[in-house]
Amino acid sequence: MFFLSHIPFGFFEKQIKRFFSQFGRIKRLNLKRSKKSGKSKGYCYIQFSDPIVAQIVADTMDGYIIFSHLLKCKLVPPENYSPSFWEVYQKPLVSSAMLHSISLIVKKSEKTEILREKRLKEKDKERKRKMAELGINYEMPERQFNYLRPKKKARRRKREKVSQENTQQQQNENPEEGGEIIQQEESVTET
Repeated sequence: MFFLSHIPFGFFEKQIKRFFSQFGRIKRLNLKRSKKSGKSKGYCYIQFSDPIVAQIVADTMDGYIIFSHLLKCKLVPPENYSPSFWEVYQKPLVSSAMLHSISLIVKKSEKTEILREKRLKEKDKERKRKMAELGINYEMPERQFNYLRPKKKARRRKREKVSQENTQQQQNENPEEGGEIIQQEESVTET
């Protein structure tokens, strides 16, 4: 087994395995990655099925230039083996930037919105006080908070009432069915 460092970005597990398989059969490969972002840390551990091959690869590839990076290869003696060499970190399915954008989209509870409103009003008061101390006479516009929204059922009822009123008005204006359509057609032919 040997330790490979100074690995350039874009040279990942698939590429490393393909490149080093020319020397012999690779038993295990672990490219170390950041726990936060899942990006490569630039070093890995490779174990060949034959330890003699690992020695040859470490001697051959030490100082090899790939993508303008000088690779460093060192053989790891068996007494220094550690189970942490083979701990594989799974890349997060959702990045931290994506989590932040999701948190902005998710609806907040009424309680958190009320606390937010209170906090922002206190900040506005503090700004007004500081501006008054500096002699600046400025009227800040009031903030608009829209956290109280009518429930869907109430909207449906309102729509139903409006549609009922519209149908009643149409019936009052046009007692005969189709009377409105005939009037519109007549007005179109006159013009």
